[in-house]
Amino acid sequence: HRQRGNERRTHERAILDQSHPHPRDDETTAGEHGQVELAPVRHVGDGAKLGGAIAGEHGMQEGTQPMQRRTNEERDGENDRKGRHVGEMNTLRQADRRQSSREVTDLLGQVCVVTGATRGLGFATSIALAGMGANVLMLGRDRQRGERAAQHVREAGAPGADASFITIELASLASVLAAAAEIAAKHDTVHALVNNAGVHLRSRRESTDGFEMTWAVNHLGPFLFTNQLLPQLRAAGNARIVTVTSRFAMLGRVRPAEVGTARASSGLRAYCDTKLANMMFTVELARRLDGSGVAANCVHPGLVATDLMREWPRWVRRTWDWSLRTLEEGASPIVRLAASPSVDGVTGRYFVRERPARLPRRARDLDAARALWDESERLVGIR
Repeated sequence: HRQRGNERRTHERAILDQSHPHPRDDETTAGEHGQVELAPVRHVGDGAKLGGAIAGEHGMQEGTQPMQRRTNEERDGENDRKGRHVGEMNTLRQADRRQSSREVTDLLGQVCVVTGATRGLGFATSIALAGMGANVLMLGRDRQRGERAAQHVREAGAPGADASFITIELASLASVLAAAAEIAAKHDTVHALVNNAGVHLRSRRESTDGFEMTWAVNHLGPFLFTNQLLPQLRAAGNARIVTVTSRFAMLGRVRPAEVGTARASSGLRAYCDTKLANMMFTVELARRLDGSGVAANCVHPGLVATDLMREWPRWVRRTWDWSLRTLEEGASPIVRLAASPSVDGVTGRYFVRERPARLPRRARDLDAARALWDESERLVGIR
């Protein structure tokens, strides 16, 4: 017990010495949804407005209160010389980080599962969770890449943190079951599950189980994986399920009878449909887990510089570069929903970056969400 206490104190000091892994809940971020379907999450402001087009998600940060500005001008002469407006914003961000860094999120001893963890958002999310002391189970397809990624996360983690790699192929139901069984055999509890892995293909393909590939990887695989880990999540007493979705869901349409069969060969259409399915899955999952202590939310992290569109031509990908967030910025809202005490008890919600947002109309159809759940159960063989 004495050794455990010393380890925890060392872990907390290490976190306090670092900048906070995600912004404060009351930090304004431009280009976010201002509409809130239910009562606002505590400490989360709803004053920011959603930017116009889906791709146009970046903008300048809103101004701050005059008194704060005067204080920051006095403290930061260097930034004043560079430009008063830029200096005010930078100093405010630094002050917020210094204050929030004292709010320790201690995940020491907690098990966090992240899919698609060997690159991109999943990798950045794993590093952030390990920085809080978590035991991160990193899932991906490539074992060699996964072992290297897990080693990097272990080296970057706080004292007492750990990371290990587990192979999963979300397009294969057998692989999903095997990965879930491996986790269950080693861990009685899971405190956070981040369904991050996804694909955006240019054209139609089929999985080994005969499903359209985008549906297999983006919905059916995560659906089965989540259901297999529910006993461990319930056993944790206070667990989180975070599913990464996209605002492109507003262009999607889900007909339960067509799940897994893509209504057209367009890769973009299948992507939009499955991102809508992620939202509907979250809504129904939260309803079924009501009172269990397990929260389920989904988040659009913004357009992030990942390799999600790696199959698209280079010139197409480069046209998006100007508007993309960094991996760390994109991981921030995911980590917040997976770990922050500020969202305790919040479930069944959709977030655009750090802010709660209104679900698209089709995602609010509770009957359709239940029908999608029932059909998904039938397709993956758990009904």
